[in-house]
Amino acid sequence: MPFPSTATFPIAFRTVAANTRRSFGRRVIPSEAVHIPTSRLLQYEVDGETLVVLPQGDCSSLAAAILESELQEILNELSAHRFTGLVVDFERAPFFGSTMLSGLIRLWQSIALGSGRLVLCNVSPPELDVLSATKLDRVWEVYPNRTEALAAVRAN
Repeated sequence: MPFPSTATFPIAFRTVAANTRRSFGRRVIPSEAVHIPTSRLLQYEVDGETLVVLPQGDCSSLAAAILESELQEILNELSAHRFTGLVVDFERAPFFGSTMLSGLIRLWQSIALGSGRLVLCNVSPPELDVLSATKLDRVWEVYPNRTEALAAVRAN
């Protein structure tokens, strides 16, 4: 089965040299030049009792299937642990569209089930426009940086 071209995969790639065999998990890649994803669209990390999600790149053109897979992993993490806060840091994502907005709503619903709180930080002016147009800027607090966002969820 051929691997998708970089045009259909909106994430960074590196090329593995021809005539090498690489094992990724249990699957062995055939000996030929292949593209291997080197980053995720939604990275995340744990900071105490807070989960920090870091969208990467232009989130207005996210591939829905990739986003759904990574979002489901984060939702599983939220339901497996009792996080009191969820910070979404848009420092590395200057734009987002409806796919990402839908993901934010799902994350918010999940954290709210456990009486947790979602806040946003490093939101760009175009992203603030989207939040304002959808009136979600009245639902979620927006902070200028991660330090202030983390302090806000910890204070609650």
